[in-house]
Amino acid sequence: YGSFVDPNIYAGHLLLSCPLMLLALYRWSKRFEPQKISKILFLSLGAILFVGALFFSGSRGALLGFAGGLAVFLWLSPLQLRWRILLLSCAFVLGCAFIMLANYTSKRDLLSASVRLEYYQTSWQIFKKYPLVGAGLGEFFPWHMRLKAAATEEARDPHSLFFALLGQCGSIGLIVALCRIFFPLALVFGFLHKERNKDYKLFVAVSCAWL
Repeated sequence: YGSFVDPNIYAGHLLLSCPLMLLALYRWSKRFEPQKISKILFLSLGAILFVGALFFSGSRGALLGFAGGLAVFLWLSPLQLRWRILLLSCAFVLGCAFIMLANYTSKRDLLSASVRLEYYQTSWQIFKKYPLVGAGLGEFFPWHMRLKAAATEEARDPHSLFFALLGQCGSIGLIVALCRIFFPLALVFGFLHKERNKDYKLFVAVSCAWL
């Protein structure tokens, strides 16, 4: 992934593009007979390539993103509510096992996840000092270097859309972040039903990628 800055950005690209890739593979499979076999073959190979690439990216945050997209897919499926809840529960258990496996094979612990709480604390302290408009875009790094403990890692970004906008753009950024986070959820849960694309499969693919 030499074209990407770091594994998280690479994994994020995979999360955004994979649902649309699977949709394209599903439509291409209809050109081949028998369609029942071609659909299974195309989608299975695409899913294996995607999950493998995501796994070897080493991004644990992307695994959480993958779990969110899978949850959206199951929620929007045409199954009865009880089956959707059952599948979501099973997916949660399998997701926990998958994350533990990825953590074990990468020989990394979860310290980097706990370190991010310190990044969030810096953003919160900036917000308390500049609650209206924040400290300005790009100002997280100098503030974090001043506020962090000596043993805390350096960071140019808080690794969170919400906290990045909260500390650097204040209340205005907070509103923007909440809109960007909850708008796709509003689409998924039907609050913006009229805004959904008429192509339901495309709507599901975009929603999974967005979440």
